[in-house]
Amino acid sequence: MEEAKSLAAWEYHVDTRFMDRLEPVCELNQKYRSRLLRKAGFQHCRAGLQLDSSKESHWLTYILKGGASSFAVKGDAYGKKEPVLLTNQPIFSDTQCHKILFTEDSLVVRFDRRLLDSMLHEMQIDNCNVAEIETDATEDKMFLSFIEALSNSDLNIPALPDVIIQIREALQREVGIKDLVRILGNDPVLAAHVITYANSALYIGLKKTDSLQEAVSRIGLSLLEGVVTSHMINSLLKFVEGDLRKVAEQNYAHCLYVASICYLLAVKKPHLNPEKAMLIGLFHDIGVIPILQHFNLKKISVAGEELQLTVNRLRSVVSAMVLADWDFANDYIQAAEESELWLRYGQGPADYTDLVIVAHWCYESIIMKNENVPRLQEIPAFRKLGMEYRTQQEMSDFMLETKQEVESIQRALKV
Repeated sequence: MEEAKSLAAWEYHVDTRFMDRLEPVCELNQKYRSRLLRKAGFQHCRAGLQLDSSKESHWLTYILKGGASSFAVKGDAYGKKEPVLLTNQPIFSDTQCHKILFTEDSLVVRFDRRLLDSMLHEMQIDNCNVAEIETDATEDKMFLSFIEALSNSDLNIPALPDVIIQIREALQREVGIKDLVRILGNDPVLAAHVITYANSALYIGLKKTDSLQEAVSRIGLSLLEGVVTSHMINSLLKFVEGDLRKVAEQNYAHCLYVASICYLLAVKKPHLNPEKAMLIGLFHDIGVIPILQHFNLKKISVAGEELQLTVNRLRSVVSAMVLADWDFANDYIQAAEESELWLRYGQGPADYTDLVIVAHWCYESIIMKNENVPRLQEIPAFRKLGMEYRTQQEMSDFMLETKQEVESIQRALKV
């Protein structure tokens, strides 16, 4: 598995040959592999992290790169540690209770065991109807068109405006507020956005200001770049047309919702910055825009459902790529890459990715009534936020109670 060691998590969505080596995943044909990969979860596991087989029974988990040790558990006793090799087999492949200890930073992938079994059975009886095959063929055409552009470095990732680059460079030089105000003053529209943002409901209780310097001071230097970049998103939507525009606007509404919930959850966690959490939530699906721009440029016409499936399949990968290309901090990139990894484990206290996962679950489960997401009790992010004992109804009540706050935050982000 030498080849796999050189790939980042998002690249496994592009170069799917790694599935050829994984048993029994390799038994699937390409159509079923594509469907399985959409539901897969990639996780970066730091050295020292442990996985327990009793909590992995729903998944087939493979180590793609890195290293780990395995040891049996009998009651409170631990057996001898044995190294885990990068083999073709899942790391928990027998009924004995095991723990895995990662000895170096590693990357694992999880596939839904029941989904895989269902696909293998479906292949055996060949019970796919014509409509399903045609839909998959259309979706694969779109997907392959995008992957070809990605492989040829022909993907149109939006460039950061000069003023944002100037602000970033100024912040790196640790300049004062007056220097930043001078840079923003060269772009009246952006300056107005910053002032309006500083007067939003996020700063309720503070006196309204029409001073750019006071607005920058109120927002803070650490968040200024993100606030300025958020103004780009509305502008980018203008370059998406037709049916694609509707998907872009739906995704933007989703991001606004996730951002709002991230803010409210972070308020209760002193080690997390609520405004940073909000911006990470807002940007976690930024990749949808270049995906739609690509289809618009190639004049690929397709019905809404197939389009949304393809966007869902690509958005985490491309969002991480865009944020990395813009040189955003790792907190932003990781949240984009792992926002749909429901069973993501992480060491230490709750982080920004945990907030995005919980907010994303709230949107899918409560707003969209999606019954295919896991129960909240199965999601580690809820435990890390101290919310594992809440019921579905209690989460619905929470959303109802915070509705006005959510709407206020959304208005602040759309200014």
